[in-house]
Amino acid sequence: MLEKSLKYNGEKECQENDTIKIPFIKVNEEINYDELCGRYIKDSKMYLVQALQTIDFDLTNYGGSVISEAAIQTYRSTSMLEYGRKFIFNTDFLLYIKESDKQIPYFALKVDDIKVLQSNKK
Repeated sequence: MLEKSLKYNGEKECQENDTIKIPFIKVNEEINYDELCGRYIKDSKMYLVQALQTIDFDLTNYGGSVISEAAIQTYRSTSMLEYGRKFIFNTDFLLYIKESDKQIPYFALKVDDIKVLQSNKK
């Protein structure tokens, strides 16, 4: 596009008789890039678990605005394969209980007070 712009020799400023019609646009979406997930990132040992983007775009006759955020979730495959995973709950944590065939848990508990913990000694 820059190359085409540099080759253009016509008038680049708006003139009195010019007409411009710009549509009003509103986009507020969250996009999951599932096609990228389940793969290793090239030349790394990072496995891509999730990739998503949120877009809030607005264009009117007064101007426009855009807010876009992206996030990825990865794990380093060698640490889990070579050393095994460790699940040690020695700080605050959330406990979710869900049925195996459901997506949404039916119970959630934030454990942030040692008073609720029980000793495993009998």
